[in-house]
Amino acid sequence: MKDLSRKKTGSILFTFTWLVGLIGLLSVWALGHSEYSRIMVLIASTSFVMAGLMGSELHSWFDRLILLFLGLCWLGDILGPSSFLLGLAFFLIAHLALIAACCFHGISTKRLLWTLPLFGAISITILLLMSPKISSGETLPVILYTTVITAMVACTTAYRNSSIQKILITAAVLFYLSDLALALTRYVLPGRLFTYAGYPMYYTACLLFAWTPLMHCLKTRTPATE
Repeated sequence: MKDLSRKKTGSILFTFTWLVGLIGLLSVWALGHSEYSRIMVLIASTSFVMAGLMGSELHSWFDRLILLFLGLCWLGDILGPSSFLLGLAFFLIAHLALIAACCFHGISTKRLLWTLPLFGAISITILLLMSPKISSGETLPVILYTTVITAMVACTTAYRNSSIQKILITAAVLFYLSDLALALTRYVLPGRLFTYAGYPMYYTACLLFAWTPLMHCLKTRTPATE
């Protein structure tokens, strides 16, 4: 019980610092002080990694893969602003880690057969909409990334473990929508769409993913096993 309480307390603490970072990030943009944005990104991104670490059981492969996912997202956040394709590569590998985590506990083939075509159709539509604006050097990486994130969101919605299914699906859909906002802002509708819509969705998704190991532990551990 004490160990579980410490995990919960640590995750709550870093959720608070995550919130400080996210609010700070949106504030510096709104006030025109974007030079401080990287500091706020560092705070928010490090916080969701630490929240995940505090709540994880490192002997669990599911928890390890979630932490790998969060760590790769952290690298994408920190290094992505200086290189779009480098950031894209980190996030692509992160989604592969998340797919592996879902497969670890099993995926419902029945659900996958309808979620994959659904999200696939949405992704193809967005790709067709963006295609005239994507440079030749970015075309293949964008197609690969879109394929992988589509598979990721389809796999999480088909995830079998009922104890964390809702939080996992919510996180995956928010991540997918945040990337949709980024894509539209970068290639179709330049402006503040991703800044004020995409970032809150992205960071909320990462925090929810960070909480999944602890939520699974809280819902499955009984007094007899503690």
